[in-house]
Amino acid sequence: PVREPGHGPYAPSDDATRTMLGDAQWTWLTESLRRPAQLRLLVSSIQLLPTGHGWECWEMLQPEKDRLFNLLSSLQVEDRAMGN
Repeated sequence: PVREPGHGPYAPSDDATRTMLGDAQWTWLTESLRRPAQLRLLVSSIQLLPTGHGWECWEMLQPEKDRLFNLLSSLQVEDRAMGN
């Protein structure tokens, strides 16, 4: 299909069967975030914060992005830096 310049081939999905992280990765992340730390670096090879461009990013799997931010909130992870 033809796409507009600046728009990638990905479309947002609310399909709960599509995931950004597997169960083992979510378990590891949760356990890691529970450990004491002065600073947390959360780095992803997939763009975490950008929106609206249609390229690979967490926004394309909004339930997973919501799960990540809900996890950070529920564990009260405040001293963090995020990057991709």
